[in-house]
Amino acid sequence: MDRFSPFCLESLTLTSLSRIDVPLLKIISTRFRHLIKLSLSCTELLDLNCCWACLADSASSIMHSPIPDMFPTSKDLAVSTRALYP
Repeated sequence: MDRFSPFCLESLTLTSLSRIDVPLLKIISTRFRHLIKLSLSCTELLDLNCCWACLADSASSIMHSPIPDMFPTSKDLAVSTRALYP
């Protein structure tokens, strides 16, 4: 595998995600084992240029993260073997 292989990525940014959850983190961790920096965002899907009803509607269609529902802190999520290893 050469150093330009996608499996050797050290930094990855994904935006406009509909959700940030454990299955997504598992996929990323198994595909990109050399990853050092990971940035995930779903806030781009929020409709900020409309009324409160539109904002509430767009907010209901995304899941921001498994914190605090599944993991109390981001550190707990990062070191959790359930989240980061297949």
